[in-house]
Amino acid sequence: IAYVVQPEGTQPEIWLMNEDGSGQKLLLRNAEKPAWSPDGKKLAYVRPVGVERGTSTSEIRVADYDGTSDIRIKKLERGMVGGIAPLGLGWSHDDRQLCYNDRPRQDGINCADIVTARETIITLVPPPVVSRDEQGSSHRFVTSFDISPADGSIVYEQRETGNYVMDKESPIRDHTNNCARVKDSIWIVDASGRNRRQLFSQLRFEECGVIMSFEAAGGPAFHPAWSPDGKRIAFYSWETAETKTESGQVRRQANLVGLASLDADGGNLRR
Repeated sequence: IAYVVQPEGTQPEIWLMNEDGSGQKLLLRNAEKPAWSPDGKKLAYVRPVGVERGTSTSEIRVADYDGTSDIRIKKLERGMVGGIAPLGLGWSHDDRQLCYNDRPRQDGINCADIVTARETIITLVPPPVVSRDEQGSSHRFVTSFDISPADGSIVYEQRETGNYVMDKESPIRDHTNNCARVKDSIWIVDASGRNRRQLFSQLRFEECGVIMSFEAAGGPAFHPAWSPDGKRIAFYSWETAETKTESGQVRRQANLVGLASLDADGGNLRR
């Protein structure tokens, strides 16, 4: 098992341990987001490089299982709004490509050949990603993903966040008449990005009298992950509860309660 250790004020490190928790040892320094190749021989990870003149830099790298033969696959540079590291990493089922979602606003994933570094883009969220009209505005984007080791099917979490008008006669700029909503859902597509279908969805947050900014939507909720045989998908389980705000508005917010799983066709849900 590869995992990340980062005491406060230090750089992240990737450690290894046996599945029973024994044999803990340091593998890589200044490294995070480990992802094993399907054959277990290589480990992809992200190395935060730093920030200079408002631009953050990170590297996607691949090392052998023992930390040797460490090579850079991709260098990422962008403004500080997106942070430093990509949100997630995943291997193609044939071990030939390394995929990542670089920004929360992105509508898909980038896949780089680990030999040539040539990239392809797989679109997961169909347009329009951003929509605005007199009733409000919304954004749809990919927050996390995983690739089946069996056939390369991609399971991913889609988030839709935005604002709508509580009173249809009120302008969207009127703060008191706005309602903010965040909805998370789990989708699956084949290895080429086709045959998109929804497996699960849940309201994560809703409250009127506020405006939801894109950045305030938070990180991934479900983190869907394939079983080794590619037959089931595990994800975090959330429970939505209603509370009252100080202004008397109803707030619906999901709280983490455990783990759940379902079949690849969306059936046989277990919590």
